[in-house]
Amino acid sequence: MNFASGTSKTLLASALLSLPPAGQAYVLKTFCAPRNDPAGALCRQVEVLRRLGNQAPYATALEQATIRVPTSGAILGRCVPEVAALCWHETDPVAAAHCRISCINGQFSVCDLGAEEEGTLFDGRRLGTAWCPLK
Repeated sequence: MNFASGTSKTLLASALLSLPPAGQAYVLKTFCAPRNDPAGALCRQVEVLRRLGNQAPYATALEQATIRVPTSGAILGRCVPEVAALCWHETDPVAAAHCRISCINGQFSVCDLGAEEEGTLFDGRRLGTAWCPLK
């Protein structure tokens, strides 16, 4: 189904980005587009969820975790309990070994391990097998 084009896509993206990551995931998993005005319906659903605040269905979902990585590095994925806790459903696309973090030339960096088709996203871009410095 074609939701929108041009400016409407920008508005849809802005609406979704106004929600926390857990809210964005909730909308993407639960929204069922009607035949008439699907873009407007999506924006209205986002606004309703925003107004719910702490009462939103995803409000208690864990959104982030702090993981201590030794200088020798680590492989992150479902094999790490802190990462597994971020996966809300068994079907979430996070492999047991998803990405690698290591200290390269004195700076922590990350690379994708190619275990999942979706890959690893960092700062909104897909990582490859080359090391990408962490901020």
